[in-house]
Amino acid sequence: MDPYDRLGPLAVLVRLIYMVPAAIFYLLVYMFRRLKRWYIGGQAESWPAADAAVSGSYEIDENQSALSRNGWGDEHSDAEYHPRWSVAIQYCYQAEGESYSGTYFLPQTYSDGDRASEAERAWVGKQIVVRYNPSKPAQSFFLEQDGAPGKPHIPWLISYGPYLTNLSLK
Repeated sequence: MDPYDRLGPLAVLVRLIYMVPAAIFYLLVYMFRRLKRWYIGGQAESWPAADAAVSGSYEIDENQSALSRNGWGDEHSDAEYHPRWSVAIQYCYQAEGESYSGTYFLPQTYSDGDRASEAERAWVGKQIVVRYNPSKPAQSFFLEQDGAPGKPHIPWLISYGPYLTNLSLK
């Protein structure tokens, strides 16, 4: 029996009180990111191009947020877990004599981790063309006209980076 079932209407009320402001916040962040991507993508069409090498990749499970259907703690069993994997490729490029790096999220999300890993491996080691901002060379964009597989996916998570743990072996 689900522990939240015992609390009944109180649990539902607490979830609603939490969910409404959280949903509004997530929606505003998502819309800001979408507008920013649209704006920068439009500007990037006139930026200089640079050859880049895809040097790495990572996956993030977007259903690790409180707004996902998996985000309410341990009440769900592993059989009920619904992953949503986003795949990011990382690339390196040279601009104005300096080395820079960037990240591009593949447009598709995956419910199967193996398929997400295959999508990652398909890009690692490839040469691509990116556009960089001449006034801020660290800012780059991978455009569809330069070979991007589509508009980059915008994850629902607050952080775009993978979860990393610092480990010291002393």
